[in-house]
Amino acid sequence: MFYAKPVIKIKLSETAFLIEILALLVLIIIWLVTYFTFPNLPSLIPVHFTAFGDIDRYADKNYIFLLPSVATVFYIGLTILNIYPETYHYPFEITVENAEKHYKNATKLIRNLKFLLQLLFMSILTLLATQSQTSNIKNYAAWFFPLSILVVFIPFVYFIVQSFKARGY
Repeated sequence: MFYAKPVIKIKLSETAFLIEILALLVLIIIWLVTYFTFPNLPSLIPVHFTAFGDIDRYADKNYIFLLPSVATVFYIGLTILNIYPETYHYPFEITVENAEKHYKNATKLIRNLKFLLQLLFMSILTLLATQSQTSNIKNYAAWFFPLSILVVFIPFVYFIVQSFKARGY
């Protein structure tokens, strides 16, 4: 069933503003680290790992610029998405009475996810920039995938639970 959701502007709290600034700072750091580590990278860098941390694909060191580029696309996309919480899909009807509460919760999720994704990209970049020439990369890469999954899904679970609590379930 399709219904028109109320359009409400959600004001940023001080905490929300701080998270926005931190996400932007991490993005800037990602670009700076890329720029300054690029000259010292080997001509081929590891770009894909098995679940056990074994390197199974190498690429030219220019590939390193893909990380900050994708991080920037995520940052911009999630920032724009967060302006329009009425476009999100909710598991229940959004009314004028409950819109602000649910929009705030949903925008918190997107904002926190944006910040965590920036940290995740920073971690990948740091791993590649500092460990690509050492045998230690296998140790780091092996735990990186499970940690990445947790970083993305824990906020989803938390905010979905919060959403249902706000609804009264």
